[in-house]
Amino acid sequence: MLFNVEEDQGDCIIGYIVPDTFSTVPTLRVVANGNIVAVLEANETREALVGAGRHETGQCGFRIDKTIVPGLGDFDELEILDGQSDLLIYRRLRPHMIPKKVLRIETHLFPLCRLDALSKSRFQHFAR
Repeated sequence: MLFNVEEDQGDCIIGYIVPDTFSTVPTLRVVANGNIVAVLEANETREALVGAGRHETGQCGFRIDKTIVPGLGDFDELEILDGQSDLLIYRRLRPHMIPKKVLRIETHLFPLCRLDALSKSRFQHFAR
C-alpha cells in the first residue's frame, strides 16, 4: 500500500492511497472525535499512478472538504483510515502530541499491547 496526505488546509484535505490490488478503488473512513463521519471512495484520478504502473485506473486520489464532511475545519481530533485494512492514513496534529519520531521494536514473545494503547494518541503517526 502506498499513501500520502499532501495537504491539510483545515477545511480541505488532499491526498492519495494506492491499494495493494492493482484495480481496486480504495475506500476511506473519516473519523472525527471518535465517531465515523464519512465513508467514501477515492474521488480523484491520478494519471501519474497509471503511468508508473501502480494502478490500473488511477482512481486513488481524494479530496475531502466541507461539502463531504460538514464542519471539517472544526474537528480537533480527525483521522483518515483505509476502509479495507483499517490502517491509519492520517491523523491531524494536535497540541498535546509529542513532536518526536520514535521507533519501538519488540523482540520478545509477548508484546506490550497496553503500552501501545496508552501511547498511540500522543503521536501523529502510529502503526502496530
